[in-house]
Amino acid sequence: MANDNSAIHKQLRICSALSDNTKRLACYDQMTQKVQSSIIIQEPIKTHIKKQIKAQPIKSAEQRTAKFGAQHLEKDVDEIEKIDLTIAKIEKSLRGLKIFHFTNGQVWKESSKKYFKVKKGDKVFIKKAVFGSFIIGTNKNNQITKVKRVK
Repeated sequence: MANDNSAIHKQLRICSALSDNTKRLACYDQMTQKVQSSIIIQEPIKTHIKKQIKAQPIKSAEQRTAKFGAQHLEKDVDEIEKIDLTIAKIEKSLRGLKIFHFTNGQVWKESSKKYFKVKKGDKVFIKKAVFGSFIIGTNKNNQITKVKRVK
């Protein structure tokens, strides 16, 4: 164990001596991967079982840089972009915004006061818009307005 600690300290000194930030970070990442793959954790005394930790692969600086800003390009396959609903009831808030109750139990509220004519029983869609917002619309007259889920 003492031998392992001296090797770690030696590697730390080598990494800290590097002047290039990217190379220094890559050195620390590589060192951390080696250390994490050899750690053993003991579970509570009752079980007396030891497990080897499976280290998550640590991404290098180049890998993290390559993914920077591209999170929105990676879509989840199971993610729904649009749902079709039937209006069960429409209410108005004190500010005159419509509150839509749907047959599936969901409740959505207008977030912008825009002309949007629908009535009970109409089939509408709600789909994702930019910046995490949602829009409600109808296929029959191409009207849309922004909404926010309440329930």
